[in-house]
Amino acid sequence: MKKKFLPLFLSLLVSVSVCAEDLATGLKHYKQEEFKEALEYFNNPEFQDNPLVQFNLGEMYLKGYGVEKDCTKALGSYQKAAAQRHVAAEFALAGLYRNGECVQRDTDKAISWYEKAGKDGHAAAYTKIGVIYMTGDDDVVKDSREAARWFQKSADMGDPEAQCHLGTFYMKGLGVRKNYEKAREWLEKGAVKKNACSMSHLAVIYGEGLGTSTDLEKAIKLVKEAAELGYPAAQYNLGRAYELGEGLAESPEDAYKWYEEAARNGSIRSMERLAEIHIFGQLGQSKNQVKGREWQKRADETRVQLRLPKPSIASRGISRMLED
Repeated sequence: MKKKFLPLFLSLLVSVSVCAEDLATGLKHYKQEEFKEALEYFNNPEFQDNPLVQFNLGEMYLKGYGVEKDCTKALGSYQKAAAQRHVAAEFALAGLYRNGECVQRDTDKAISWYEKAGKDGHAAAYTKIGVIYMTGDDDVVKDSREAARWFQKSADMGDPEAQCHLGTFYMKGLGVRKNYEKAREWLEKGAVKKNACSMSHLAVIYGEGLGTSTDLEKAIKLVKEAAELGYPAAQYNLGRAYELGEGLAESPEDAYKWYEEAARNGSIRSMERLAEIHIFGQLGQSKNQVKGREWQKRADETRVQLRLPKPSIASRGISRMLED
């Protein structure tokens, strides 16, 4: 009897070995962005229940990697992987429902999938839920307390973006009692991970001496690093530092450079400042009504897009001047 089973057992071992080798080869092709070659292996019937293969297929069909974009196939592949608690697939599905991509937009389903991903160890998924409640939308009422709760979960798991959000909530007293010490604590944790948002807000804490002694040298170092990483608020603040000579030698040229960089990255305050600069001919720039109008228009459009309140009285004054 043993002799009869031995060939069958050896045959099964060879089959499993070949299957594992094919999977490794397919994944290698995928990693090297050789998507058409990867697809040949991923389409093997043996891999139809493999969550990693199904997630990769979802990515390929969603983004058109080596195949034509196909929402139906992308969604199906993600769902197969997510059903086996593949955390990246859960996170991806949440994003589809959040953005209304390949499916009808459904914030409740997005939150549900983000929560599943968070429970399976994806800290950034909890951050996404926090952002949903922080900003609010047509489906979810803005709720700073609820946002803070989710940011706390994610921050405790080490997500630097959540650590920045939680730190700024403590800075401003949003959803939590204002506490500069806790703000600094969380922002320091994010800054250690080179999170630009954390460094930018930490620079404000040291620059203004919020709950600690003022340290302009440390503030400038942090804001410079955050600005170099492309964080628009830091770029705006660095522009102000160069314009006013706060912690740095005055430099109209550098001030203008950073305002422009920040504006291109979406900083509304920088857009409005550039409008002023061109209207009044400041920072070595000649007066230019056309450029002023363009920057103010971009600022106004960005406010509408982000559902932000109307400009301050000073900014409205600029708008009136542009209409003359």
